[in-house]
This record gives sequence, C-alpha cells and structure tokens, in this order.
Amino acid sequence: MLYVIYGYHLSKLDPKTGEVVATVTLPTGDAAPANTSYNGFSASADGVIVGKSIYRQAGCTMQGPAALLRCPDPSAVPSSVLVTVDPKTMTVLNTVTLPGEVIARATVGRYQGKEYVYLFAQSGFIRYAIGPNGALTLDPSWTTGPLLTAGQTLGWATVVMGDWVLGQCNGVPASAPASVYAVNQADASKRFTVQPFANDPIPPAVKAAFRKQGPGGTPAVSWIPSTLSADPDTNLIYMLDALPGKIAALRLTPSGLETAWQVSQTTTEFIAIIGPQDRRAIVATSIPGAEIPGINKHDEVVWRNAATGEELARSARLPAMTPATMVQPSYAGNVLYPGLQGTLFKLLPAPQSR
Repeated sequence: MLYVIYGYHLSKLDPKTGEVVATVTLPTGDAAPANTSYNGFSASADGVIVGKSIYRQAGCTMQGPAALLRCPDPSAVPSSVLVTVDPKTMTVLNTVTLPGEVIARATVGRYQGKEYVYLFAQSGFIRYAIGPNGALTLDPSWTTGPLLTAGQTLGWATVVMGDWVLGQCNGVPASAPASVYAVNQADASKRFTVQPFANDPIPPAVKAAFRKQGPGGTPAVSWIPSTLSADPDTNLIYMLDALPGKIAALRLTPSGLETAWQVSQTTTEFIAIIGPQDRRAIVATSIPGAEIPGINKHDEVVWRNAATGEELARSARLPAMTPATMVQPSYAGNVLYPGLQGTLFKLLPAPQSR
C-alpha cells in the first residue's frame, strides 16, 4: 500500500488505482488543526508508522514552509507531538508530547536489537524506544544536552550511519555558522562537531536578501532547509549550506569529522547518493546565476563524483524545484525532478560527442 501524510492526516492508498482506502486524523496537540502539519514520517521494522507535528504561529496566514520563516514569531508555537500509527487498522497507537517545538522529522534506527526514534530538540539529540504496539518511551540515558550556540537554530532530521547519529543545525535562517554533529549510539557523551563553512563569505545579493532573516531580525549567515546525507559504504557525509552556497563531503574518523572536499554550489534540496560503490555519484540542484535561495525561479541539476566533488554532468535550466525536497533516483540511471508548479521532469546524463 501507499501511505501519504499531509496536514494532520495520514491516508492509505491502493497503489494500483490510487483509491484512498482509509484515512486517520492525527493529534494536533495544543494547536488548532489549521495550524498543524506533519512533515514526513518513518516506520519501524514491523511497519508501525512514526510521525511528528510542526506548527504555524496562531494568527499567521502564511502557507507552506514559508510559515516557518516569515510568520511574525515562528517559534511561538506549542510543543510538537510524536505519534505511532498501525498501518493495517489506520489507528493511532501512542502519542507523546515532545520537550518543545521539534522541526526535525522523526528518524527510526535500530541499535543492538532495539528500535529508537531519534529527534533534534532544543534540548539536543534525544531518542524514544519503540516498544510493542507502538509504545514510545523516552530513553533518559541517551541525551546530548543542548547543542546550539548563540544565533544557531534547530536542524532537520538526524541520520543514522552505523554506530553514529548525525545531524546539523540551522534548519531555518541563523545568524551563526552551521555545525555538524556525530553522536555515538552507545554513549551520547561521545560526539564530534565541526563547522565546515564557518569562514566562507556570503554572496552580496544573498547577504542583502537575508539581512533580517536570522533570529530576532538579525542578519542570517546560514540556512539549511534540508538535512545532510550519509553513505555508510564510503564513510562520507554530504552537507550543504544555501547562504554561502557550498556543498562539502565530510569523513568520520576515530578522532573527529574532517572535510574530504568542498565545492561552490547553491542548493536548498536534499542530496541524493546513487550508483555502485566504486562509481558513486551525488545529485543535487543548483540555483543559477544571481537568483536568491528560497525565492529562485530556476534550478539546474548537477551530478558529481561522490568521492572527489568533480562535476560530471549538469542539466539545462529548469523551472524551480519545490524547496527542501529532492531530485529522486529512478531506474536505469534516470532521476525525477518535481517542479514547484506541478511539472515532472525525467533526466538522464548522456555522454557528450567529441
């Protein structure tokens, strides 16, 4: 079956006909339903769906992701709720109120035979154990404590790579450079952090456009509307920042995180990792020319050698993509590009004639 989450509903569809088989209304916590959305979901090994709410400030009429950026005070919202849903009966199994607003999507990972939901909260990385019948239990033994420094903002979903949980901050515009975190699943006190773009300048036009977009109307220097991508086979982590307009590959070593390579490329989308291990490539959008991230009218798609950052191919200029989504891998080397206005492009790099 196909499952779709939208607003505060989760629907089950017949993948052959597209018919809606069942819909469950999800809890909205202390917010009005009209101000509630569930930004994605994950699932446990036995199929239990795990979702989490985010909110728009009461009285604000902004639609879509813009509500997280342009409402008068986007942080003036209730605590998020974490829910589990039985996909067969389409009923809510368990609901817990999280410690404050959590914009990050819920990430499910397995460690030493147990399944956990990992989240990036104001209090740092936290996790809930998933028990029988979707029960959710906070694990008080595993917490990083606060990670954010002055001017930084909460990040999006964490990523599990082997024994580590990875993430970055500044999911909404921030007035301090972004940090990347690697936290050990066995011991949350064992962790590394790095700021790969701390010394990179902001292009003047972008700097002017984001001069009041940081917390409290401060100038923003960092904005990462998606989360990082990780490749456990090659031990590389791919990180972006839309304001300096950079992508970097980081390597996790026994002594910390180090930069493998860095290139100039402005994107607001997730980075896809494709291809066999010995010919791995990454695919991401690139905002062309002097267009401003978040309000750009066009995108290009760029393929890079995942090990070196070398550009392999670049598409023609396309109508802008939906921000904070992804160029989706498809079959036989194709990728699918969902345009903001509802168009769908299929792209395939081809050798150039010489």
